[in-house]
Amino acid sequence: MHVLAVHSQAVHGTASLKALGAVLGSALLPVPSLLLTGLTNIPGHRKFALPFGELLEGSLELARSRSLRLVLYVGYLGGPEQAGLVLDLLERYRDIIGTVLVDPVSGDHGRLYVPDALLEAWPRLLAAAGWALPNYTELCLYSGLPPAQQSPEACLEAFRARYPQLRFAATSLPAGERTGIALWDGAALHRHTHPRLPRNFGGSGDVFGAWFVRKHLLEGLPAPQAMRIAALRTRRSIAKAIRSGLDDLPL
Repeated sequence: MHVLAVHSQAVHGTASLKALGAVLGSALLPVPSLLLTGLTNIPGHRKFALPFGELLEGSLELARSRSLRLVLYVGYLGGPEQAGLVLDLLERYRDIIGTVLVDPVSGDHGRLYVPDALLEAWPRLLAAAGWALPNYTELCLYSGLPPAQQSPEACLEAFRARYPQLRFAATSLPAGERTGIALWDGAALHRHTHPRLPRNFGGSGDVFGAWFVRKHLLEGLPAPQAMRIAALRTRRSIAKAIRSGLDDLPL
């Protein structure tokens, strides 16, 4: 099994394809959606486009010719047209794609940082996926609830109702002095919390996602167990970065 990951590739910072590669190793087949000199939270970063459609289609064709079985991981997208390309190619290469997992990268901590056109495209990808990894901001955004009705429990329930086929792990849920994760595996809602750390790092969601994919989809651990391991691994990286005075997560 290999993980064909559509995600951004940044030179500076630990996130996206860099984080996935560190955890998944040779199981990763990276397809950059765009190139960046640094993560978007780094002042002065620059973005560069690339022939995404040709790269993705060619990578899928090679995977088919090599008789590979794939997990399709979709993260940061460079624009809504890329969402359409992913959906079109998903239908054409369903014979080699098993699980589709999406991380609907749209915002965090209540702030959105992608264009409105991309916000409108993500629900189509969520409807086509088997797993999703939204953070709390994205969970509420794509739950369909108006802001006045949003709370962790309301967003979880509305998200489940809007995407009934979807299993998901929602991260960064507020839980008092702790941070929570809620995982819906299609049968039950599983929860995990740990003490809130005093600093946020870009890319922590990607580290969590990489470990979850490795432990659940590649190694076959039950999803709740994979969630707890991924959460602890991510927290360990954040704590080490704080302790060592680092700007980027160590992996």
